[in-house]
Amino acid sequence: MRSVELLSGMMLAIAASILFFSPASAGEKLGFPPPDSPGTVRTPMTPQNIQKELDQRLKRQFEAAAGPSGRLTAQQAKDAGWGFIADHFDEISRGNGDTVGLNEIQSFMDARSPVARTAEPSVAPKKKGKTTEPPKPVDNSPIQIIE
Repeated sequence: MRSVELLSGMMLAIAASILFFSPASAGEKLGFPPPDSPGTVRTPMTPQNIQKELDQRLKRQFEAAAGPSGRLTAQQAKDAGWGFIADHFDEISRGNGDTVGLNEIQSFMDARSPVARTAEPSVAPKKKGKTTEPPKPVDNSPIQIIE
C-alpha cells in the first residue's frame, strides 16, 4: 500500500514538473519569427492588396469546388468543406436555380464585407436583366481597442 502511494506521488510530481517546464505554459513570451532571407520582397499590406489576395483565394476555392463546369451546387459546396456558401446557398442564388457562379458568390461576399471596395472588383458581376443592390456603405467610425 505504501509503495502505491509513493509511486502515485512520484507520478504526480513528474507530471507537474513536465507541465511547469513545458513550452506551452500560459504567459510564455514566444519572441519574434526569424527574419526573412536576404532578397525577400514583401508586398505592402494595403486594403487593395488584401482585397486582391482575398479575391484570388475565393476564385481558387470556387474553381476547386465547382470543377470544370464553372457553376457550383449546394452539394458541391458542402463536399468541398465550404459550409458558409452551402448554408447561404439560397441567398446567393436568390432562388434562381440550383447552381451559382463565381460572380454571384463574389457579389454576396462583397455585400457583407466591412470594407468597401475602392477599385473595380476583379470579378465583375454579370448582368442578366436584373439589378443588384450595391453594398451598403461602411461605418468608418473609430474602433475602440480594449486591452
